[in-house]
Parts: sequence; C-alpha cells; structure tokens
Amino acid sequence: SPSSLSESKFRKWASQRPHTAELWTQMPSPEVIDYCIKVYFNSIHWFMVVVHEGRITTKYATLFEAYELDRLSMPDSDEDFTFVLLLMMIVVMGAKCALMHPVRRRKLLTLMSCSEESVENTMASLISIIRSHLLDALSVCTLETVQTCILLGSFYLYHGDPNIAWSILGCAYKAIQALSLNKEKQWIKSSGITDPSLNEITQLRRRIFWALYISDRFSAMAYGRPLEIQDEMCDIGLPNDITTYPVFGSPSYLPDGPSDEPTLLTYQVYKVEFYVILGEIIANLYTSPSLGCSALVQKYNSQNRPSSRASMISNASMSSPTSHAELRNSVEELEAKLRAWYVAVPDALKLDAVLDNAPEDLSMNPDMDDGDDFLVSPDESSDEAKEQFRRNVLGVEALVLQLGYDNALIMLHRPFLATDAQSAEKCWNAALRMSRVSSHPGLFAGIQASHAVSFVCLHLFTAGVVLSYFGCREPLSVRALESKQAMGRILRMQKALSGNALVADRGHEILENLTRALVEKEMDRILT
Repeated sequence: SPSSLSESKFRKWASQRPHTAELWTQMPSPEVIDYCIKVYFNSIHWFMVVVHEGRITTKYATLFEAYELDRLSMPDSDEDFTFVLLLMMIVVMGAKCALMHPVRRRKLLTLMSCSEESVENTMASLISIIRSHLLDALSVCTLETVQTCILLGSFYLYHGDPNIAWSILGCAYKAIQALSLNKEKQWIKSSGITDPSLNEITQLRRRIFWALYISDRFSAMAYGRPLEIQDEMCDIGLPNDITTYPVFGSPSYLPDGPSDEPTLLTYQVYKVEFYVILGEIIANLYTSPSLGCSALVQKYNSQNRPSSRASMISNASMSSPTSHAELRNSVEELEAKLRAWYVAVPDALKLDAVLDNAPEDLSMNPDMDDGDDFLVSPDESSDEAKEQFRRNVLGVEALVLQLGYDNALIMLHRPFLATDAQSAEKCWNAALRMSRVSSHPGLFAGIQASHAVSFVCLHLFTAGVVLSYFGCREPLSVRALESKQAMGRILRMQKALSGNALVADRGHEILENLTRALVEKEMDRILT
C-alpha cells in the first residue's frame, strides 16, 4: 500500500540501531567491567553524581545473566540499548582513573593481560563505539541517553577537547528538554508522585539535570563558551543530601557517617548552589548584551525607528550595557551572595576547618605503591575502611569547593584588577590561597587519580596567571618575591598532575614561561 511504501522509504533514513546483544559483544571481560565500575564509584561518583548505584549494578547483573544464558534472547528495549552505551562510558572513565594510579594500573593490566597501550586502545575503541551510536541513543532519548552524553561530554571537557564536549553537552540539554527534566512540576504532575523529595527517580532526574547544569557553567567559565542552559527555562528542585542510593538502607559507595555530620552528597547540594551563582557572575560580567536578531526587524517597531539597518546594528554593538558604577554595584551584590553561600557551607566542607582537624592518616595518595589500591566496596569493605574513605572524600570535596570559591572571587574582581586597589587585593589573596592547596599532601594526592584532576589544573592555572601579573607589575618587591614562591608551588603541583591531565602539561608550560618572563624583568631592572 502507499502508506507502507512511504514507511519503508522512511526507515531507510531513520535511526537503525543494532541489537543490544551485538553491542554487548564489544564489552571487555566481566572481571574488567567489575573492576572499572568499582574504580568509577570510588574516583568519579563523589565528584559528579550522574548515575544511580542500584540501577547500574542491578541492570548490569540482569543483562549479563541474560547474555550468558542466550544472547539471541537478550532484552533489547531502547532502555537496554542506551544502558549498554552508558555502561561502556562508565568502564572507560573507570579505566582512565585506574591508569592514573600505579597500583590500580597494575591491577587493570593484569586483568586485561596486556600492555598499557593496549588498554588505551581498547578504551579508545569503546569511545568510538559510543560516538558511532550517539545519534541512535538521541533518537530513542532515554535517561541513559542523557547520562551517557553528560559523561562523554565531561570526559572530553576535562581531557582536552572542549569543542566536541560543548556540542555533546548541548545534545544532552536537548534530550533533557525532550524528557522534561528541566520542568519538574510538569513531570511530577503527570506521574502522580506525592513526595518528590523521597522518590528515587525524581532524585535521579534532579542529579542528572544538575550534573549537566554544572558542566555547562564550567564550560562557560573555563573555555569562554556561551551559557546554554537559561535559568528562567528551568523549574526543578535541588537534590537532597541523603545517601539513599542504591535503595534506602542498602550499603552504598557513598557511606554515611554520624547523623550530625554532612553526607558525601551534601557537597553536591552546595556545589549546585555555587554554580548557580557562578552562572550569574558570567551572565552579568562576561556576557555582552545586544539587540541580537531582534535588531534586524526593529525598523518595524512603532517607535524608535533607526534610519538604516547598518546604523541600527552599529548602535547595538557599540552601546555600553552598564556604566562603571553599575558594574561595580553588580560586583558588590554578587560578591555578597557568594560570601553568604560560603558562610553557609558546613565546616566539614571548608578547607581551613578540614586542615585544622585533619588526622595524620588522612590520605588517598595514589603514589603509595604498597600493593593496596584502597578501593571501597559497599558489601566487602570494613566499617573502618568506609569511614576512612568518607573522611578522605569530604576533605577532597572541601579542597574542590575552596578552589571554585577563590576562582569565582577572581572572576568577580578581574574587571577592576588594574584599576582598583581593593579588587586587586582580593584577587591576590584568592590566588595566594589557591597556591597553598597542597599544604596537606594527603588531600592533594587524593585529587591525582580522580576525575577532578583537570578541574584542579585549570583553577591552578588561573591562580598562576594572576600571581605572575602581580610579580611583573612590581618587580623586585616583597610581593614579587611572594608571587614567585607561590608560582613555584603551583608549578610543582602542575608537574605532579601532568601525567594525568593534558591541561596540566599545557598549563605548566605556560606558567613556566611566565615565571621566566618575571625573572628576566627583574634581571633587567637590576642591570639598568
């Protein structure tokens, strides 16, 4: 019939994804998958909570059992297909973090019975598979589609390809809109949920949305990309900080501590609030307002008719959005909001308080080559090991929040860095604090084999550039001496991280050149 003929023609152009079992054949051995999942939940999950522990472990076990019994009858729903892509991404990111850690690297190489280069090639093959089926995943558009895009975008964002990262994160946002993750009230009303704060799926949807929101703001901050997610287009609550994953009462990779202390998910709540404020800083201080496309049709307005299209566009581009006084007022208001947020952060997530109360055994040092990779497991690890892991992660979370806070202060006052002494002093103090984050070796070492390594490198680079500015501005001064000392600390940190992050290598090279320029400027001053 004509209708069936047209459908047949359409299918030739439509998405034709492979069977889930065919995709599963590309996965590494179960032992490798298990180990990479374990590394993922130890090294990445605390930094960005994108997946639900119970859904990952349960679904993985179900699909693996079905594949082993009869691959031809393996479940093949859209959710199953996109879940396997998500699992591949988790394996890749877990393997990436394992290769950053000497003991875990040896364990992974043993499990795969191959060289490190072969492991890298295998993970690159998995990434290629994910990329080749990304449009298929977007076509069916499940929660796992969004999760895969966020993890893949984050992988590229933190490992040297911001262009493709930004595009993939943009796809994730369109998928979020298709699933109404940004319109929570609308979804809750249609689903009939009575208490969204306790519903696991609601909490998961919130965590997925906010993980993408944070990546969007970070991309804008670090690489100057436009803000993709507009706050006024979103209606969604904050995730709670109760560690109910995988299900309430079950053991978790994010173990609970005493009831009167923050959980490992408390960090996520304050991190979300911070990035909302950071987005306001970017929008107010680093986004140039203009008439945009509406300028092209402004001549049809009943009022304010420009004489020509050329003069209209010229006037829109040359007009200053705010005066100097208004810009100063915006900085003061945003700084007050940022400082109020910092005051509200619990002491357990403030770096100074953590360092003051840190026990001597607070260490996640990836250089400890003693045969123990210190990976916790919900069912196998002792309560003592879980408590040590919880303290370690809280300390590293505090370090990450402190770096973000100081970097935001620099962003706030950078427009007045050269013209206002008060703003210059605030930038100086923030950069100096950032140079001292390695004062507790255990905390800094905890970053080295985690997904946060590139985040730290980018923030340290910002601090180094600011410090070099002060040193070059006042050569041979006491401040120039302090600047060189602080830059030396940052260079040592960048060098320690250089094997694990491309941005560390590039940042170290640039900061080394800036340090040489500072020293040469002082030599010129001495010799003239």
